[in-house]
Amino acid sequence: MGLRFLQKQRPVIRLIVLAAVVLAVHAIAAPWIIGYAGSRGFQAATLVAGLCLAGGIGGLVVSERLRDPRQALLALLLSMFLRTAVPLIGVGIIHLSGGPLAQAGLVYYLLVYYPFTLATATVLSLPSENRPPQSTPA
Repeated sequence: MGLRFLQKQRPVIRLIVLAAVVLAVHAIAAPWIIGYAGSRGFQAATLVAGLCLAGGIGGLVVSERLRDPRQALLALLLSMFLRTAVPLIGVGIIHLSGGPLAQAGLVYYLLVYYPFTLATATVLSLPSENRPPQSTPA
């Protein structure tokens, strides 16, 4: 599958691709995480993967809904905010409240999942050459 092929797909397909990438990273990292931090570490990593996925989905939805060239800056800023804020704020709140998930290394797992989710969601939200922008009624 090429990049242009993925960018031409419907939004649902692109969301499925994003979820598949996060799931693949989780499947690759899970044995190491369980061996290193046990079941609590796996729970923390799963939570972080979910937060990163939620932020990526939010960014994709916003960039798809605001396809109009007149709203390009708004789409860029809102999607960047969601992709960044959802995982960082979620992990920050859990880390600062303490507890077993914070002790299991919740913040470190953010460094595993966030770059993959950010890169994939950003690439999938780029406009393709053949996909016309959505026009909004004036």
